[in-house]
Amino acid sequence: MKFIIDKKEYWYKVTLKNLYAKNNEIINTIGLMQNIDEQYQQKLELEEKAHIQEKLIANALMTCKINLKQQIVEAINDVYLDTPMKYSEYLKKYILDKIVDNDNKAIFSNISLSYLQKEYNAGKDMIETTFKMNFNGEDIWVSCIYYILAKENQEDLYAMMILSDINKQKCKELQLTQLAERDGLTGLFNTETMKKKVNDYLQSTQSLENFNILILLDLDNFKAINDTFGHLYGDKVLKDIANILSKKFRSKDLVARLGGDEFVIMLINVNNLTDVERVYQQLVKELNIIYTKDNQTVEISSSLGIAIAPIHGNTFNELYEKADLMLYEIKRNNKCGYKVYDLI
Repeated sequence: MKFIIDKKEYWYKVTLKNLYAKNNEIINTIGLMQNIDEQYQQKLELEEKAHIQEKLIANALMTCKINLKQQIVEAINDVYLDTPMKYSEYLKKYILDKIVDNDNKAIFSNISLSYLQKEYNAGKDMIETTFKMNFNGEDIWVSCIYYILAKENQEDLYAMMILSDINKQKCKELQLTQLAERDGLTGLFNTETMKKKVNDYLQSTQSLENFNILILLDLDNFKAINDTFGHLYGDKVLKDIANILSKKFRSKDLVARLGGDEFVIMLINVNNLTDVERVYQQLVKELNIIYTKDNQTVEISSSLGIAIAPIHGNTFNELYEKADLMLYEIKRNNKCGYKVYDLI
């Protein structure tokens, strides 16, 4: 029964016992109230989890029952195997070999037996990870959920893995994220996103393996483009520059528009500072462009200020400050060139 005590609801188990006289007449009734609120809430949670599991299984791409102690898969899609399959073999055949555009090692670490056991020991009985995989010839985003259960009076620990199609909602989510992260005109990262990505990377252990180089890029004579051809044409030029930058650098490098005609590039994991000089030289050369319209001509170029992590700093702001000083030096003198911090 549910009772309200001090404006809060509690569940109690009420037991009534009659007391009888010698002639079997009831002379009194004793009531015993036992607070079962915690047990009742646990029961509701279990029922809710069971309901969710039923819905997920009904719409699942694939399910499998795993004996975690014995490290075997006993059933796939509710069909028990004549010969249980090793969990490692199951993962390779049905999951890992089908993963698309992701780090298999990182995903495996989230669905390995040791990880599932560790999470269960930490009090978690539901573990979820998401990734992109090829399922029946189509690349889709999936949710991989493990429900872990220790059966009473049994030493074995079981898990039910449920693989579900979340492609539509994931694509919408990624689209919204991209809109929030991107510059509206060029499609490059915006300032806040660039700062976060650079800082996150510089704080990671990966950033310690080699050098990481921040290039601050400003267009020379861009104002003349707007003054001569108009701002719409200026927007076209900015898109041209963004397209050149996007194609020139590696997928792991970061490219952003900070605003106006200022761009920033982060070269990730550079092991030779001498060889990268060619990249600066080529960039300056490629961005020396002549635009012509209605018999009028405007030539633009670029100036680069450069700072290197960890030599010149370990945050976006530290590197930006140094690169900006070098950019000022180039703009003040001949423009159309580059300068690395400390090499003044």
